[in-house]
Order: sequence, then C-alpha cells, then structure tokens
Amino acid sequence: MKNKKVSNGIFKGAAAFIFISALTLSFLLNFSAVAYASDETPDNNAGANFEITQREFKDVKKDMIITGVLPVFSSDDSAASDYINGLVADAYDSMLSRAGESKDKLYFAYERFIYGDCVSILMRCGSPPGNGQFDPDIVQSVNFSASTLKSVDINGVLGVNGVKLIDKALMDAIKQNVDEYVTNFSTIGDGRSFYVDNGVLYAAFDRYEITLGSAGVYYFPVTIDKIRELTVSADSYIIKAGYNVKMVRLKDIAQAFGYDATWSEKDQTIGIYSADGQFLTGFTIGKNSYTKVKATAQYVLEAAPEIIGDRTYVPASFFDRALGISYTSNADGSITFSKLDTGGY
Repeated sequence: MKNKKVSNGIFKGAAAFIFISALTLSFLLNFSAVAYASDETPDNNAGANFEITQREFKDVKKDMIITGVLPVFSSDDSAASDYINGLVADAYDSMLSRAGESKDKLYFAYERFIYGDCVSILMRCGSPPGNGQFDPDIVQSVNFSASTLKSVDINGVLGVNGVKLIDKALMDAIKQNVDEYVTNFSTIGDGRSFYVDNGVLYAAFDRYEITLGSAGVYYFPVTIDKIRELTVSADSYIIKAGYNVKMVRLKDIAQAFGYDATWSEKDQTIGIYSADGQFLTGFTIGKNSYTKVKATAQYVLEAAPEIIGDRTYVPASFFDRALGISYTSNADGSITFSKLDTGGY
C-alpha cells in the first residue's frame, strides 16, 4: 500500500482530534498544516472523515530544548479526537521520561502507516538531525482502528496469541544471533509499541533495549499472513477429571498446522512428523511424558494422553511445549491455537 503526502488530504473511514493536551502552550506556535492521505481507504470504514496534520513545535524542559513535529488529528467526532489526542500526549510524555536529562536537545518526528483497519502512528525522538540524517533513540506508537476509533494492540492485529508468537520468534532469533541481541529477553509485554505496514507488523524497541546501541532503534518484523490459527469450540475437548486439564483432539490440531501423526499399535505410541517427514515429537498413550527430536530426555506433560472412542486426546499445552504452537483459552470456553510458520520473520 503506497502512502503519500498531500495538501489537505482526507482519510476516509476514521476520526481524529485537535491536539489539545498538557504538553505545553508552545505547541500552539509555529503551526504547519500538512495532511497525509493514503491511496486506499481503510477496510471496514465507518464512513467518517479524518485528517492527520503535523505541528511543528518548540518546548523547553529544564535545560533541554525540544523541537520537531507531532501529529495532529481533526474530526467531526470530538470524543474520538480527544481520545486519540490523549494517546499521542501520553506517548510524548512517556518518551520524554525515557529520554531523561541525558541530552540538551531533543528532536521528535513521526510516520503514519495504514494496513487494513489499523492506523499506526510511529513517534520517534533523539538528537536533532545532523547532515539530514535522523538517528532516533526512542520509539513509541499510537495504533487505532479506523472503524471503531479505539486503540489496537498487538493481539488485536495478530490474534489472541500475537504477543506469544512474537516472544517465540524473537527468542529464536536471539538464540541464532547471540552477538546481536541482549540475552536477558523474556517477553515483549502486552503494551509493546509497533506499527503495521504492507502486511508486516514491526515490534518496536528503543536503542539499547534489545540490541547493541550501534544498531539504534530496532523493529522486529512478523509477516501477518505467515500466522496459522485454529479455534476449537468448548464442546470439542474434555476436562481431565481431578486435574482441570483441557484435553484436545490430537488429529484436529496437528493436521490444521500441517503435521502428520503415526500410530504404533504394538507400542501404543504416536509420532508427530513435519510435512517433509521429519520426526518432531512423540509420546506413549497412558504416560504423561513426551520426547523431542535430537533429545534423549523425557519431557513432562500435564496429563497422560489417552484414547477415547477412536480419538486421541492430549493436553492443550502439549502443542505449545512440543511443537511451539501457542494457545489461549477464550471467555466463551473455546481455545485458540496459533503458530508463526518458519520463515515468517
């Protein structure tokens, strides 16, 4: 999706706000109206109009001079305008707090992206540009739905397991490139900044947060259409008596994610294989453990797999532990399984 800068451009399908906040009255000075528009309108639009303009500003905090541009929203929906404006103000304050007092000058800039129903505003700050190059230290985003005008988080874009999927993918990347990342990573967290562009979600990190300082701010990409997802209804699984463990049908989920299962009547074992025939994991009916490829140890399961009728049931956690398929239990009792295909990041 191509984005372009135009004069007095209008976005079809969302809303906006007038930039009124506690940032400082100096934001009202040096106003430069430049609107941004997209070649395409957001999907599922509500028919409202909004525009995004930019405001040049100068501010002073203690001994630090702050300059740059920030986004300004305007719309017929004043409540939505105030809401999104508040998100931008909160992001600005948070970035100032993280910048601390290490610099005497700070510069702000931003970019706008649209993908489907998601509007992303990526705010960046750092030392003022030198020789036309801006190398920011801190990033934070404001993401909202063009149709509902409510904030959108990573799970809202990637599905209920979105954060878990990025955690797994980033952990794999760190293991494969230990010299490029910090090693104490555990999770990106639910409030991680991000933006979405051309079908890719980019999780955003400040300088030094997860990579070496020389790498600058860092954006970890996840291709949205590389995510497989399956939701099973509450009536398709059983609860293990006495353990409160959800036992799901092995075949339904394995096949949905492209795995093959083989059954040995003699040994009462089941092996799980990739589509190209590589053994990945296996277990024995009635034993609460499983094996993994290239491992001699046995790994513990929450409950032993069992056969009921002609179906094999395993704990939902088996897919996470053995095959890296994340899952979440939903409010309606259903369970959603998700996996980022290899090569998807």
